[in-house]
Formats: sequence, C-alpha cells, structure tokens
Amino acid sequence: MSSYEIHPAALLFPPMGEKELFDLAQDIKDHGLLEPISLFERKILDGRNRMEACKISSVEPRYSDLTEFILSPVVYVLSKNLHRRQLTVSQRAAIAAEALPMLEQEAKKTQGGASRFGSGPIGQKPRGSSRSIAAKESNVGEGSVGRAARVMREAPEEFAKVKTGEIPVGAAYNALPSVSHKKEETEPEKPPTERGAAIANALKRRMIEGLSTMKGLSRGLSELDIKKLRKQCDEKEIALWSKTAQSISFQVRTFSENLRGKNDSESKEE
Repeated sequence: MSSYEIHPAALLFPPMGEKELFDLAQDIKDHGLLEPISLFERKILDGRNRMEACKISSVEPRYSDLTEFILSPVVYVLSKNLHRRQLTVSQRAAIAAEALPMLEQEAKKTQGGASRFGSGPIGQKPRGSSRSIAAKESNVGEGSVGRAARVMREAPEEFAKVKTGEIPVGAAYNALPSVSHKKEETEPEKPPTERGAAIANALKRRMIEGLSTMKGLSRGLSELDIKKLRKQCDEKEIALWSKTAQSISFQVRTFSENLRGKNDSESKEE
C-alpha cells in the first residue's frame, strides 16, 4: 500500500473518531472503496480517513490525481468536507479562519500571471479577498470569519473550544480583552402591519408544506432496500446520489439551526 503525506489543507478538518473510522473500514471491506482518494502534488488532499480505513480493512485504495485540475486546493477541501460534517456556524467560521493564510499563500503563487494549475473542470479560480472566499465556501458571514480569526490570534485556547463546538465564536470574541463593548440601544418592536402579517403567514405555510413533503420523501427513502439499490447502481451513480443526499442534509440542518435561533448572536454581528 502506497504511503503519501497529508496536504496541509486536508488538516483543516479533524480526523474521524475511532468508532466512525472502524465503521467506515467495515463498509469499505464489505462494499469496496466507492470514492477514490484525491491527490494533489503527491499529497492526500481529500480522503485521509478513507486511507486509514483501507489500512484497517486491508483493502488496496484507489487514487485520483487532481493536480492538473484543481485551481485552489483549499477551496476544494472546504467544498468537499463541509457538507459531510455536522458542524455549527461557529465551527465553520473557525475552519474558515484557519484557511485564510493558506488562501493568501495560494493568491501569492498566482499573483501577476497565469495560475500554475490547470484549468480543468473542477471549479474556477476563486475571486475576491481571502476572507470573502473563505466565508463563501464555509457558508458563513465575513464578520464571523473575521471574529474567529481574531480569537485565533489573541486567544488560541478559546479558539480551540470554538472549533470543537464548546462555545460560539461570538462569545469567545466578546470575551477578548481588546474588544470594547458598547451598549446597543434597541428600538421597540413595531406591531406587524396587515400586509406584513399576510407575508409571515404565507412563509409559515410554505415552510410547513415543504417540511411535510420532505418528511414523506425521507420516510420513503428510509424504506428502500439499500443492498438491492447498491447492486442496481454503478459506483458513479452511488457517489453522485450520496453527495446529493449529504448536500440536502446540510441545507436542512442549517435551516433547523436558523429556525431555533441558534445563530442569532452571530447573524446580528454580521
């Protein structure tokens, strides 16, 4: 089995826990490695958990060299991993903050000339500041990324707690000695107008209809015979629909967090 170094961008995300890793190893042993390990400049860019699982299950891994196709290794890692993980807004902001210096390095490499990377089908060269790119790819506001970056510089121990999800980035930022706090004057909430109430009711109906439809569809998916389905689909189809399901799950989870007001303090700051 070949041995490759881990690309720095791949280290933005923590490795799987022991149980998750052994579950993945068992799945690979039973069904094979469905998604190849992505390499960039002879380093593992995506798939270090799959590599470890292959070692545990004694399965020879497959590789896909993307060196000539990826314009931004950091953006690739963010886009591939964020929908796979159960991360809060604060955790995504922390990862985006850690990605900033890497994005700045990439910008320096390509500054003043054509990119040394190819112009293949996997994405386009990201445009904008490092912070705006990191925020967009992590699905958080630039303000949250800036606050996370400041916590990372001034309070590394608190930043570690933000990254593990122990505390929100807003709380860690507000606790910094260098941050001045001003009492905000809040205007009394105005009673809704007739038109505003109608719009709010329409939004509520739309939410109820959408969630009811998704609940029914989810129940239908859960009743499918997965073993027969695997035999019916080829590897590319399995990878495509698995990725689609993960993306939908990520969007629903984000909606759930926003609905509960879990990220209110952060969204207000943004």
